[in-house]
Amino acid sequence: MHYLFESVWDPTLVPGAPKRISYNFLSSFEKWLNFDTNPLYALLHESIYCQGSANKWSANSVRTAVGDKFDAIRAARERLPVLFTGEMIFPWMFDEIHALKPFKEAAHILAEKKDWPPLYDVQVLNNNKVPVAAAVYYEDLYVNFKLAMETASQIAGIRPWITNEFMHSGLRDDGSKVIDQLLGMLNGRKPLF
Repeated sequence: MHYLFESVWDPTLVPGAPKRISYNFLSSFEKWLNFDTNPLYALLHESIYCQGSANKWSANSVRTAVGDKFDAIRAARERLPVLFTGEMIFPWMFDEIHALKPFKEAAHILAEKKDWPPLYDVQVLNNNKVPVAAAVYYEDLYVNFKLAMETASQIAGIRPWITNEFMHSGLRDDGSKVIDQLLGMLNGRKPLF
C-alpha cells in the first residue's frame, strides 16, 4: 500500500496546473480492495479470531473510541501523520460496497455470535507429529511478533522462519520464495535458522 501511495498524483506537465489523482492509482487501489471475488474475507475477518465471545465489530468500536485520530483530512490540514486502519472491516462497508450488500445480515449475526469454540487445542499442538514450518514476519503490521512466537512455541516440532524480508504479504510479494524457504526447511535443503 505504501508504494501505491507514491504514485497518487499525475505528473504536472503545465506549471501551476492543479494536481490530479492519477487513473493508475485509482485503478490499482480499487483492485487492491476488491471484494467482488473475495466477499468471505470481509464477512469472516473479525470472527476468525473469536473464542468464547462476540467481536461486536471490534475495529469499528476502537475507531469510534479514539475519536478523530483516523480523520485523514484533519491530519493533513494539521500536518499530523495520517493513520490508516489497515485491513479492517467496518459495518458501513456492507451498506456501501455492492459486492458485500447481500452479506449484511450474516455479517451482523456473526458480529454478535458469542459461542465460538477455542481457536486451537494447546494439548494437541504440544503433541504435534506433523512436520510444520511457518513464516513469522518480524515487522508484521497486523500480527504481533511476540504473540506469534508464543503460539509457535506451543507447536511441537515447528520450524519457524523469522524474517523481516517481508511484512505480512510474503505470499503476495514473492510467494515462490516463501514457499521454497518453508519447504526447504522441512526437507533439509534450507537451514533452520
